[in-house]
Amino acid sequence: IYKMSNDGLLDIRFTTPPPFLSVSAETIRKLKLGVKKVDRSESDFFSKTRHVSMAQSGNRVLYLYKEGLLLLEYKNGEFKEIDKMLGVMPATAFTDSEGRFWVSNNDEGALCFDHQKDGLKHPQRYLEGKRVSQIYEDREKNIWFSTLHDGAYTLPKNAVQIYRIGKNSPLLSNNVVSICKLLDGRVAAGDDRGHIYLQRNGVWEVVTIKEYVGYNRIKQILPLPDSTWMAVSDKAIILEKEGILQLANSVGSYKSASLHNGKVWAGTSLHLMNWEGNGANPKVVTQGRTMVVFPDAQNNFWIGKLDGLFSEKDDFKKSWGNVFLPLASRILDIKQAGKDELWVATPDYGLLKVIVKKGEVVRVDIINDKLAEPIENIQTIFAEANGSVWLATNKGVFSIDPNWVVGHHSQINGLASDDVNAVFVDQDTLWAATVSGLSKLLLRQNGETGEFSTRIVGIRYLDGKYKQYFDLTNESPSRHKISLPAGATMLEVELASLHYRTRGNLQFEYSTQERLLPFYALTFGNVINCLFSKNIKTDTIQGSVQNFGLSLTPGRFLNSTTAILPGGIRSTQPDQIFITVMPYWWQTLWVMLLALSLVAVFIIRMFKARAAFLKLQSTAAELHLQAIKSQMNPHFVGNSINAIQQFFYPPDPEKASMYISIFSDLLRRTMAFSEVEFIPFKDELKYLKDYLAMVELRFGEHFSYSILGVEGIDPQAKFPAMVLQPLLENATIHGLSPEGISKLTVLFKMDNNRLTCTLTDNGVGMDESLRRKRLKPPNRPSKGLELLEKKLRMLNNLYNADIKLVTKDIGKLEEGKHGTEVTLSFLTSGIRKSKSASI
Repeated sequence: IYKMSNDGLLDIRFTTPPPFLSVSAETIRKLKLGVKKVDRSESDFFSKTRHVSMAQSGNRVLYLYKEGLLLLEYKNGEFKEIDKMLGVMPATAFTDSEGRFWVSNNDEGALCFDHQKDGLKHPQRYLEGKRVSQIYEDREKNIWFSTLHDGAYTLPKNAVQIYRIGKNSPLLSNNVVSICKLLDGRVAAGDDRGHIYLQRNGVWEVVTIKEYVGYNRIKQILPLPDSTWMAVSDKAIILEKEGILQLANSVGSYKSASLHNGKVWAGTSLHLMNWEGNGANPKVVTQGRTMVVFPDAQNNFWIGKLDGLFSEKDDFKKSWGNVFLPLASRILDIKQAGKDELWVATPDYGLLKVIVKKGEVVRVDIINDKLAEPIENIQTIFAEANGSVWLATNKGVFSIDPNWVVGHHSQINGLASDDVNAVFVDQDTLWAATVSGLSKLLLRQNGETGEFSTRIVGIRYLDGKYKQYFDLTNESPSRHKISLPAGATMLEVELASLHYRTRGNLQFEYSTQERLLPFYALTFGNVINCLFSKNIKTDTIQGSVQNFGLSLTPGRFLNSTTAILPGGIRSTQPDQIFITVMPYWWQTLWVMLLALSLVAVFIIRMFKARAAFLKLQSTAAELHLQAIKSQMNPHFVGNSINAIQQFFYPPDPEKASMYISIFSDLLRRTMAFSEVEFIPFKDELKYLKDYLAMVELRFGEHFSYSILGVEGIDPQAKFPAMVLQPLLENATIHGLSPEGISKLTVLFKMDNNRLTCTLTDNGVGMDESLRRKRLKPPNRPSKGLELLEKKLRMLNNLYNADIKLVTKDIGKLEEGKHGTEVTLSFLTSGIRKSKSASI
């Protein structure tokens, strides 16, 4: 236990055993147990210095005073001076979790001492020129620096390593074009000046293609089975085998190369060629600029040209771009995606997944169609065995896992540049070859846990024309509640996470669940969603803004958010907020219920009024039909009695008796049929035959008739009662032939449930009959047809029978003929009383 002030050491107490004491060795030698105070004159050190700060690491103490630093070690019951550093203006001391000493300096930034190895020699310097006042380490082991004028800085744990031209890097050019891992564990990279860099365990080796000076990009490096490599440059293909060996020159510039069936295949700016051995006799396989060559897992060879994808199966003659439009483009890169799948990069459609079978393309999937945001400007592809794919673009490195979750690494995450030429992933390490250097980034930290916070830090929206913003950084997560006015639009929720090492490269998974609004503000949609539907919506976004869209539905929403690291580790401390979107007064449930009630009352009143009207109308129609029946029966009786008179002058008792017998029977059936609207067809046919027999008795040999088509009609089919009788009566009175024999034909026909009855006579015709009637006094209107038309209208209104009556003058239709044709038709199925008649 110690106590210090600007005047030196004032008091000290030892514990048993003392783990450490941060005082000077010179002073400790003069101290004994129980000493209350040390005289400043006893120590030149205390008499000449002023204490600033101190820090402890194990049994070592770093003592800061105005003129410098003093490193002490407590051992065998006493302190020993280990090292001293003068000429420093320290501010504070700090010990990190690795036991290193950190010292802030008002003039030179911050110093880090690996004191177990070098004492106070060779410190690492950070933020030179910044006035660092405090140093802090968070639980993620990131080091934070507070400066007096420039804000806060952080040094992430396992920060990105960037290799550029300089004293600590082997690079001779910052534009790194290609990179891969060899089978012996070495990392191999190539630049744009013909240099190949090989690294193992932090030790670099540089191989220079000396034969070619100037512009000579190492476009591709291929691992070989014997742990050697083959490289493709603009000028040649180089093989590492007991030194550097040039395999083949080409008239054109090399683009890509690969091993297939014991041969080296190479694509150039002019053609595709292959060779065996040392490449002494290369063979041209096909003409045309070949950008990419690649053997798939089925031992078929593919090449990519400027105009599409080609297969070895048909000797590279068929462009699969003619079959699948996305492949009719410049092919940038090809990699294996699965046993029967290839990743193909194009400038027009981005990344494609191509399903292949025995050297043929079966299907092409456009990956951008599956993503929320398209990935464009792909340079090269790297495919992992677990199904994930990594894309080098001019906007950083993108990753897509088998569940189509996208990750993104850029300069924000510490890459040397966003313009990335090539990429590969080695377990938990990402290597990126960029135009500004080579970057090595640790993707997944050892012992990474979800012990970090997810935070909702702000909300913004539009209230009419005015932007509104609420800062939630100073509120407790459990108190996140906000109410938006009716009509609020463009709601956005700002998200963050207290996981600093990712530098914002996070995904956020959110779920939104609707809850009931306050009682007075309930809406119909809100109640339905909460009580009768599964109203939980989940989604994942890349970035720090959750957008709710242009318009907002009134409701109360519980929005829960969880941050996810690029390695898939989820935050164990999610955040949530209640967002209440208030409705307009006219959107509330109570106003809608009132409006619906008023509409219901109006509809019920209208329905009752219409029902009463239709019932009255139906009753009137039935009464009218009965009146028509009562008029038709006397009309028939009168015409029949007038016909009987002719049998008395001259007298013919036998015919009169037969006529009266038939008439009596017809009269009884007429009275019976007048009580119903429809009768079976067999009864109508019997009535028809008896009526025509009675007419035949009256006119004798001057009248003949025929009934046709009866066999095609169902005897039980419904037939309108007392409808055919007025037509027969009119035909036998007004349709008689002026000379010769009067003929009447009755034809029945059934077509698509429609029964048609056609009466054809050979009389003078309809027009001539009307003319003669007008000339012969007294001119009385015909009641039979007029009553019939009224009856038909009533039957159609009551039974929906669609009864139609058509009359034609044959003389107008066929020259040289005369007579009248009357057609009666109606539907035999579906005859029922209409709703309006049954109300």
